[in-house]
Amino acid sequence: MTKRDVLAVALKVLGVYCVIQAVASLPIIGSALSWRGEPSREAFSRILLLASAILLPIIYIAIALVLWRKADSFAEKLIREDSPLPAMRDPGWEKQVFVLAIRIIGVVCFPMAIPELGKGIRELALMLQYHDTTGTVLIARAFSFVHLLLLLALGAYLLSGAKRIVGFVFRQNER
Repeated sequence: MTKRDVLAVALKVLGVYCVIQAVASLPIIGSALSWRGEPSREAFSRILLLASAILLPIIYIAIALVLWRKADSFAEKLIREDSPLPAMRDPGWEKQVFVLAIRIIGVVCFPMAIPELGKGIRELALMLQYHDTTGTVLIARAFSFVHLLLLLALGAYLLSGAKRIVGFVFRQNER
């Protein structure tokens, strides 16, 4: 088994995770359908809420399908050297497996950011509905946006191999 094989399997498992998230997000559609707001803005806000509620599971399912169909090609692009996993008796095997695991966790960070996108659309609808004059929703949205950026940045860093983290974790072993 090679590093690419392990990553391809992990990507397919991530697809299963996306399907679970899609199913878990289905109750939001019922919530959006039952939501009542101010009559003058209700139609527009309700459309935004419904669009975000319906779009979220669709995005998750689409990601799952892409991961299941393209996991091998993604793994090939992410891991250029297709070497076999090191045997446990080989020196440095822990570090190599750790880097592979870090990259897999990096891939997982991206679907974790999807609910933040849906949440942002819902919060925009509420802000429009209630004419948020205090900025409360805007402030909450700013924090959600920072959370989204952090997840994406962390995912990209981990996908790159997280050299500083690896160096820190294995610094004691090299001394």
